[in-house]
Amino acid sequence: MTLVLASGCAERHAITGEHAIAISKKEIQKRNWEGATVVSVNFSNQTWTVDLDRAPSSFGGHATVVVNAAGKVIEYVPGL
Repeated sequence: MTLVLASGCAERHAITGEHAIAISKKEIQKRNWEGATVVSVNFSNQTWTVDLDRAPSSFGGHATVVVNAAGKVIEYVPGL
């Protein structure tokens, strides 16, 4: 049996934050949003979390889209 140890604590991901934003914007377009403003983008536990506000602003016009490191939307959470 061979044991391989890797040093360092850097997280690896296949897509960039910009790519996660583009994927998230495509997801909200599927849900009839005409436009959106990015509120925040975070990478943690091998997923990107993108918070968006609808443009123009409206009630319930917030959403969170979670994208995995491979670029697949794994969760869409609409706001109230």
